[in-house]
Amino acid sequence: MPIKHTAFQFFLYKTFVLDKKYDVRETAQKIGESASTFYNYIDAVSYCPPDIIPRLYNATGDIDFLDFFVKDTDMMLSPRQGVSEVHDVIDELLDVPEAVGRLITVVRGSLSPDSPSGRKMSPAEKRDNVNAIDEAIFQLEELKASILRPKS
Repeated sequence: MPIKHTAFQFFLYKTFVLDKKYDVRETAQKIGESASTFYNYIDAVSYCPPDIIPRLYNATGDIDFLDFFVKDTDMMLSPRQGVSEVHDVIDELLDVPEAVGRLITVVRGSLSPDSPSGRKMSPAEKRDNVNAIDEAIFQLEELKASILRPKS
């Protein structure tokens, strides 16, 4: 078995057996594997397929499963679009505030009282987060306006 796969196997072993961070049987059920097959992946008896990574993340909510590969390969989770004739530098620069705006929308949704994570925050923490998001939106809109403003 290649070293990279051994490293992930050890990561699984540490997470599920040594640290007992998650229950093996419960996680196996959530990812749609039998407990014995999942134990085989953890113990490196059989090869752990790469498609198990998103299922592990979805079952546990633990970003460490995704980060293991992202950090190891020095890649981003989604490819960044480069400059082309159709997509010039200004368009690319404008993509940044648009992406941050989408992220802010997601974060705002998680801060709502109806969200499970929103109920865990204190009112002061929520207020500070909302203020930080509002400030980021204001700065991004200023940036966008200054880029689009014609030079005199």
